[in-house]
Parts: sequence; structure tokens; C-alpha cells
Amino acid sequence: MTKHLRRIIAALVGMVGIVAARAEYGIAPAGHLVWNGEDYLPIGVRTNADPASLDRVKAAGIEDVIVGVPANGARWEAATTALEQRKMRYLLRLESAAPMAFGYSVEPQGYRIVGIDSPRKITLNLPGVRTVLAVTALKNDGSISQFERIPVEGGLATVNIRSGTPDSERVLLVYPLHESPAQVDYWEEFDRHRDAVLVGLRASANRPGLRGIVNPLGRTQRLAGANSKFVPATDLFRHELATLLERRYRSIETAVRNWNVGNGFLMSSVTAGADTPLTTFYDMACLVPLWSGNRGVRQFYDPRTNRMLRCESTRSRAWDDINDAILEAEARRYQSLVRTIQQVRQVPVLQEFSGWAPQYEMRGSALDGVCLRSSGETRMDVLDGASRPASVNLRAAKATWMVSSDIDLSAAAESKSIVSVAEDHVSLGSRALFFRADDPAQLAEIAKLRAQLNLAQDRPRAIFFPENATEPGAAQQLPGGRWWLPSPSSGNRIDLGPNYFAYRLGSGPESQLYLWTTRPGITRLQFVDPKGLKATTLDGSDPQLKINRNKVDVMLSEVPIILSGTEEIPIPEPALAATLSGFSDLKRVNAELKRDITEEVVTFGQMLKGMERNPGGNFLQMRETYRRMCLLLGNTLWVELENVRRHNFSDAAEVPGCSEGRALILEPKLPEQGKFFCEFPITARKESELELWIAARIPAGRAGDVRVSIGGQQLTIQDRAVSPYGQGFAWYRLGVTRLTTTESRLRLEVDNPVGDEFAFDSLLITPPGFKPRGTRVTDPGENLPPAKPNQG
Repeated sequence: MTKHLRRIIAALVGMVGIVAARAEYGIAPAGHLVWNGEDYLPIGVRTNADPASLDRVKAAGIEDVIVGVPANGARWEAATTALEQRKMRYLLRLESAAPMAFGYSVEPQGYRIVGIDSPRKITLNLPGVRTVLAVTALKNDGSISQFERIPVEGGLATVNIRSGTPDSERVLLVYPLHESPAQVDYWEEFDRHRDAVLVGLRASANRPGLRGIVNPLGRTQRLAGANSKFVPATDLFRHELATLLERRYRSIETAVRNWNVGNGFLMSSVTAGADTPLTTFYDMACLVPLWSGNRGVRQFYDPRTNRMLRCESTRSRAWDDINDAILEAEARRYQSLVRTIQQVRQVPVLQEFSGWAPQYEMRGSALDGVCLRSSGETRMDVLDGASRPASVNLRAAKATWMVSSDIDLSAAAESKSIVSVAEDHVSLGSRALFFRADDPAQLAEIAKLRAQLNLAQDRPRAIFFPENATEPGAAQQLPGGRWWLPSPSSGNRIDLGPNYFAYRLGSGPESQLYLWTTRPGITRLQFVDPKGLKATTLDGSDPQLKINRNKVDVMLSEVPIILSGTEEIPIPEPALAATLSGFSDLKRVNAELKRDITEEVVTFGQMLKGMERNPGGNFLQMRETYRRMCLLLGNTLWVELENVRRHNFSDAAEVPGCSEGRALILEPKLPEQGKFFCEFPITARKESELELWIAARIPAGRAGDVRVSIGGQQLTIQDRAVSPYGQGFAWYRLGVTRLTTTESRLRLEVDNPVGDEFAFDSLLITPPGFKPRGTRVTDPGENLPPAKPNQG
């Protein structure tokens, strides 16, 4: 904490006499607030601070509320006065936008216009942008043909493309210089925000009803800057980045080599006469990388000299260092803000979940808890929203106050739905419930919940699966009451076949493997060296573990068992037997089809021979080979959309948890980009009716904007998503079509996607009635032509 900040706090404490009026709070191990020695277990609503709204809530018998106030400290005194007059207990939620950082958005995946095959004038619609760096590059090799910094007036900027032919297409890349809602300003505006919050706290001093502050930064798009596509252009950030570079590399020459500036030389520029050497770490900290992922140009831009510097981007550590500098500032200043509020007012500080973020995941986080939120029609919707923040709280090293700050009842009109939603939140560990409701009937039902619910419960027990392994893992309550929740931990699913399921959590000797089955019983597992293997059941029952050389017997059920003490992947013998039986079926089927599966048969045989040496690694390759054979011999067509070459989507990017670990991303930023499509040929193996499914991550309410054209027919998404998996992906049914054995062209189109992010993983064309699951069909072998019975 700086001396300046200490002086501010001391002055505020002295001005308002807070010390004498302070209450004492603590957080019980069960996850509820203890206020002045008494348990605080509220059931209330989220409402406005205007007298009419508060009177309506009070008349319904509700005395606990969350009230929104501006982050700048304005209207705090009026709001808290109105609440105190009605003797209500309340949390203040900072609702205005957090300060936005000023800098360059480096998103060539979205800020791009392709297909420029002649000189032209392009007008860009860029509201809120001050200036843009417009870079025109050749499509075939990415070399820059022109670049200029252009002012934006009235939200519009005009770019004159001076060249381009059908044989030499150009791509226009736009890098806006603006205040970005995607990046909180932890530099120039942060002190002003902190001081405004302190002014608000001063205005609400000596208010005994205050029970906490929610969202100390205000409203944010996201809390963390990990994998940022933004480079702050403020002097304070540049000095902090320069300090990091000096600490990390010691010499400017080493830093230049690691960033690969000018291919490792201190002086290199494509702008004639601008070869000013990089002599200080601050010089480097001013550079803006112009690539992100596979898109952009392999250049740095120096905004001080308006020059370009060459770079071999695949070997550059520039983005790693920039992101580290952002994350260090975020962690340090966010925690400082939280501790300042706690010190000044001695109230809990909470954060509503905003994606996995180090601010509340980090060891020693000052936050008192992460708020649960939920909405939607089904229990799955409720769990989808509440399970991740519940996971954050339940994995924390210290007791946290588990508050459900925003339970949206807009889709739950019946009192039974309100009760069941509330019960799920309480079961997940929430010890304070605040509903978003204004209807008098709903308010009356909420008031009755205190007599229907018991919030004074023990902290729930939970186990965690990596979010990448959603499917087979799923947020749910297991037998015995233990919760199974997602986490940001490293790990992934393991394909053992249709009846056995597994994922690994973590890596190295401390990793754990979770294994379960739909066919309970004693199961033999194949190992190379099971010495040191430990088996733990979730209900404390005897796993009946028996180790005999390279064989292990253990009791498996539909509830995961945890195997630790080994990095091997154990293979259930029934899963191996089912795969071998399926392989035999495939060969019998192909005796009639006579398709070329020579490579797959040889690979499968080689993997089978290696089972004794390495059962885990070889079996997984056998499963993948078996899957390929099924697709070759069956009527199912599987397309990895990230491999499609003809498209104008943003990029094909790595996305953990997807099929093959990649997906086709669409995140356009410019309305001028036109229609978006990807297109590829497809041929059915026989003329028949087929169903189309697509695996994708589609923003809420946008499924109707996705369509497929094939054979003169247009198909749109028909039903709700099924079989969710990975990080927000699910399968969508597009309908039924009839294909012939001649080549057809399938075209996937997305209408008006600007401002949203779509991600497309796989497309599946299969005979009707066959449902996909996760990154694979339920079992490819189920969709094979029937094998003729053996003769004799």
C-alpha cells in the first residue's frame, strides 16, 4: 500500500469516526456471514433504491436487499438513507461500468475486410474510437503494402486502398486506438475510481444496515486479462512493462532476441529513414504486436515513430510478457482496492463471477466470496450459471461467504419453481439468497421461503472436474449429496468406449484419474506397474482394490472412483473386449463393402501388440483408429470444421475440450465485413435421408442466425442444444435432408454476427435417430450396416 493511499484512508477514518461505529464480521466454516456475533442468513431481492421499490419490497415482508449504486460514489448517501429509514439490511452493488483502459485492440480475427481485388475507398463504422491504424496486406504472404494512422470523426474513418488485383488480393486489418470495455484500466483511471468509491463509503458512514460491497470495480465484461488481445497505450503501463522486461531479461539485447524484434537486431524497419534503434526497455514497451493467433501481420508497430518493425511472430514472447504485465497489475491493484474497502468500512467485499479469473482464484485473495448467479427455465440452466462460482468458493483455502446475488426468476413463474431453484442454490452452498423479482406474487413467495428453507447447513462437499472434460463430467449432485462441479484445472476427457468414462485432473505424480461405469461391479484394469496405486471412493465405501502384478481389480459404479499414485491410464478389460469385438464386426462388414481400411487395420494391430507394454497409450490409439474405421464403413459423415479451407470466418484456433482441440471461430467487429460462410464438398455413401447436427458454441438467442444450405435446401436449428461439452459447446440439430452419391456442396452461414463470438467444432451427417455425444457420436459402431451372419 502506498503512503498516499494510507493518508487517504487515515483521513477518511478520522473525518467520519468510523472506528467507533465499526461492526465486526466473520465468515463461518459453513459459508455464512457472522455479523456482530450473530448468524446472518438473508433471503431477499435485488432491487432499486427508489422509495416506491423499497416500500413494495418491505410491504411483502422482505427486509434484506441488494441495491445498485454508481461506482463513482454518487447517490450512495440518498440510497443508504432510504434503506436505513426502512430499517433494511443491504449490500451495495456497484453497477456503473468499470474504468476502461485506453490502448490498441489487436484483434485481426475480427477487425478485417477480405477480398479486396481493386483500389477502393472503404468507410469504417467505429463508434467510440479515436484513431485507427489501418494496415493493408497481401493475402498470399501477409506482406504489408500500405499502412497509415487515420483519425476517426463522428465514429467514421475512411481508408483509401491504393492497390489490389484479382491475382493479388489485399486484406485490410484495422487496429483501433480506443477505450476498451474488455480491459479494465488499472493504470491511469484506477486511482480516480478508488477515490470515488472511498467518497461513497464516506457518504454511507455510520449506516448499521450495510452488510457488504459487491463488485468493487463496477460492471466488467471480464475480470481478467489473461490471453489479452489488447495493448494499453498509457505511460504508466509502458513503464510497468519496461520494469518487467528488465527484471526478466536483464539486458536490452536479450529482450530484443526474445521478442524477435527485427529478427533479433536492434535496428530494423520497413519505413525508410526511421531506423531509430531500440536502446531502452521503455522503447520496447511502446511496441504493439500486430498479430494474434494465426491472424495479423508479422510486425511490431511503434506509435511514437509511426514505423513498423519486422518479427518472426511464432518465436516471439511479446504477448507473453504483455499479458504478464497486465495480470500483475490486475492482481496487485484489485487486491489493494478490496483491502482498502475492508479497512475503511469493515464490511465483506464480494465479486460476482465473471469467468475464471486469478483475482478470486489466487492464493491469499482478499475477497470474502464470489457470488452465485443463475437464470433460465430448467434445472440444467440454473446449475450452469451457479456451479462455477460455487466451485470457486468451495475450492478456496479459506471460508468464503457464499451469496446468490442474482437469481433471475423471469422464467420461473410458479412458486414450485422458485422453491426448487432456491433449494439448488442452498445445496450448492449459498447462505444468502437474493432474487431478481418485482411481481407481487413472486415477492410474496420469496417472503415465505424463510419458513420453507434451512440456510443454516454445513458447507457442502464437492469434487471437481476440469471444464475441458465437460462430457463426460457434468455439474450434478451425486448419490450421498456430494456435488460434482467444473473447475479451471488442467485435464481432459479420456475415451474408453460407450460404457466406461474417465478424465484426468491435473498432471504429473499428483494427478488424479476419475473413473466410472454404467455397468457396476468388480472390474479388472490393465496396468504396466500399479505399485503405489490408491483408490478412493466418494462415499467412503471399500473400493475392494486388489493388485496382482499388472492387473488390478476394483469396484466400479456410476459414481466416480478416484485413482491416484500413478500417471498411467488404466484400461478396463470389458472396454478392451468391447473394442476388439467391434473391430471384428468392422472387418466382417467390410468383407462385403470392400473399402480400403488397410492402414487402419495395420495400425489397430500394432497398437494391440503394444498393449502389454503400454496399455493406456495404445488403447487410446486403438479407440481413435476404431472410430475412423466406423466412419469409413458407416453412413455417418464427420467434418472437423476448423479444417475447412474455404471460409471467411475469423480464425481456426486452439480451444481445449473440442474435438481435435481446435474450432472455427467467428468474432467479427466490423459491419462492413459482409456475409460470413464456410463451404466444403460432401458426398454420401448411399442415397438416403440423413440428419444434420452441428457442434458449436452459440451466443444466447442467436441459434436462429445459423443455417446450412445443401442441395437447394436450407436448414436451421430445430431444437434446444443437447449433450453440452467443453467450454460452452453443445450439439444442435439442423434437420433432415436427402443426399445422393454425387458430390454436393454444404454451406454454413451466420447472419449478423457482429459483436458476438461463435465457435464451430464439428458437423455430423448421420441416419435419423442417432444422437451425438460430446466430441464423438454415442458409439460409431452403432451406425454400421448390419453384418451378414457367419455361414456354417
